[in-house]
Amino acid sequence: MKINTHSHSRLSSIALATALLGTVSTTHAASIAVINSSFESPVTSDYVNINGGLPGWSAPASVNTYVVKNGGLVSFTSGVTGNQALFFEPYADGGNSYVYQNTGAAFAAGTYTLTVDIGYGLGFATAGGNATANFQLLSYDGSPPYNYSVGAAATTVSAATLAGHNGNLLAYTYTLNLDGSEDFIGDAVVIFLQAQTTTPGTFQNVSYDNVRLNFTPIPEPSSVAMLLGGIGALTLRRRRSV
Repeated sequence: MKINTHSHSRLSSIALATALLGTVSTTHAASIAVINSSFESPVTSDYVNINGGLPGWSAPASVNTYVVKNGGLVSFTSGVTGNQALFFEPYADGGNSYVYQNTGAAFAAGTYTLTVDIGYGLGFATAGGNATANFQLLSYDGSPPYNYSVGAAATTVSAATLAGHNGNLLAYTYTLNLDGSEDFIGDAVVIFLQAQTTTPGTFQNVSYDNVRLNFTPIPEPSSVAMLLGGIGALTLRRRRSV
C-alpha cells in the first residue's frame, strides 16, 4: 500500500500543533484551596453563631452571622453543598456583615475566577428582601486590615435578584485579570464575602455556600517561545513537503 506522505505530514503537523497549544494553555490551570469552603464546620444540628470563630475564615466578633443546617431554623429548596451554609443577618449588624479568608496564595499575572453559590434561607429573617450580596478578592501585604483593593469592583447580587430565588442557592462569579504590573503582585489572595442593607432593623438574610477559586496564569515566556518555535518548524516542514 502506498502511503500519501503529504497527508501524513499534514496530520503529524496538526497533532504537533495541538500538543503545543495544549501545553501553553492548559498545563498550569489550577484551583486554589479554600478552607471550609462549604461551611460544614462547625457541625450544628440547627444553627450556631460564629462570633468571629468560623474555621478557615475571619469575621468581626459579636456579629449575627451563623452556620446553619439545611432544614433546621433555616432551610433551602436547592443548591446547598453538603448539609450547611453561611447565613448573614446584615439588618442586625448595622447594615453590614462579612467574613474573609487569607488563602495563602500570592497574586500573580493571570486570571482569577471566584465562584460562590448565593441565595437566601427560608424560615427566618426572610421578610423585606432588601439585602444585597457582594463578593470579591482583596490583597493582603502582611499588616491589617485586609481590605486592600485590587482595582476590580465586587460582584453584586441585588436584593431584587435574591428575593426571586425562593430559597435556592445559585452560582455567581467574580473575575479578576492581572497583567503582572499591578503593585499588589506577590501579596496574599484574600476572599471577601459580604451582605449589606440600607435599612438596618428590617428582617432579611443573605446566604453563601460552595466557595471555589481558580487561577489560570499568563503563559510563561518559555512556553510562548516554544509555541512560536513549533509553529515556525511546522511552517518550514510544510513548505518542504509541498
